Amino acid sequence: MSDTAQNSDWWLASDGKWYPPSSQPGSPLPPPPSLPNAKGKIAHAHHRAPLNVVFAGWTQALLWATAGVCSVIAVLALWYRQAMNSWFQDNGTLDDAISAEEVFMSWTEFFPLVLAATFILLIIWLAKAHGATTALLGVEGERKYSRGWSIGAWFVPIANLFVTPQIFAETQRIADAPRVDGRIWGSWRTVRIRSELVWWWILFVGGMIMFRIGLTLSINDDAAIDKMIANRSLDDYLYGLLLAAVGAGLAAGGAICGAIFIRHVSRRLADGMI
Repeated sequence: MSDTAQNSDWWLASDGKWYPPSSQPGSPLPPPPSLPNAKGKIAHAHHRAPLNVVFAGWTQALLWATAGVCSVIAVLALWYRQAMNSWFQDNGTLDDAISAEEVFMSWTEFFPLVLAATFILLIIWLAKAHGATTALLGVEGERKYSRGWSIGAWFVPIANLFVTPQIFAETQRIADAPRVDGRIWGSWRTVRIRSELVWWWILFVGGMIMFRIGLTLSINDDAAIDKMIANRSLDDYLYGLLLAAVGAGLAAGGAICGAIFIRHVSRRLADGMI
């Protein structure tokens, strides 16, 4: 080693050899290179914030509220049905039937407001959960549905009934997959879909369809009601109310399953989990 090298920042090791300053013990190691994802972008562990537990709590609360309103409507539909049948069979008064109808209709008019609020929060929740699970993967190209689909799928007719639950399932699988140092370990596609998601979609969608059909049969204009009275038959009217009651009850059960599902995934994606 020349005197010039010895007078520089090179250092003499115990083996009597000179080494450059970058190999000196205690020197900070350069940071490891970041891995590019499938789109050529840099993937960072915290490029998206984890799911906020407060917002997730509001989403669950609205699902429970939806279940509560559906349950009340189911009970009111049966009450209204009984009042109409009693009046028609001369076992009750018209005033009782009118009162039951007014209460039933007021709740059915209030229900779309609760449903709309729940709908909006679910869209935001799924978009946020998509971002949190993408952070777990580190590579956006590993999943089938993009962040845009997690929002846009809700507004595509027919597709929102089939694509949206698949996005929920994909998100849940990633959230439930085993992790090592904030990253998915192993294949997340082998994780089972939770039964709450399946029952949520079957019960709620099926119940809402049944509920709407029941309302169509049971809500008629005055001429149609006069015709039914003249024919001494309220069968279609009473059947529609029964169908509406059963549909609302099924939808209530579906909303409960949805709240349980959202709570589970939210806990997996809560602050500090990533």
